[in-house]
Amino acid sequence: MARRGFFSRLFGGIADVFSDRPRRATLSEPSPTPPSRRDFYQDTYFAEQGSMGSYGRHRATFDAIPGIETEDENTQRELWESYVRNMLHPHGKVNSLDNPFWSDIGLVPEDFDEGWWEDWRDAYAAMAG
Repeated sequence: MARRGFFSRLFGGIADVFSDRPRRATLSEPSPTPPSRRDFYQDTYFAEQGSMGSYGRHRATFDAIPGIETEDENTQRELWESYVRNMLHPHGKVNSLDNPFWSDIGLVPEDFDEGWWEDWRDAYAAMAG
């Protein structure tokens, strides 16, 4: 098959514009997929819950844990995973020392004031409603 020369391709392309023949579709580069709008904490919550439901309330409750702000980012992520896994779907009583969250965080339920527990109960109740 012979290649067409430069002018042949140029004038042939111009002729194609004015032709009644359907033009050949050109493939465009696929647009990059937009980055996820969720962050690690939201992704972890969604993976466990299947919806974003009361994410904001649980995140605020988690952020109110005494001393959590002094932990490094990796530790906070590990503790968030434990919180989501063990506090949203506890096996047994949530304030029992048998709950793995307490050993993961290095605190006991008595370290939390009644206000924190009220916030946790409100967030937990919002998941059902």
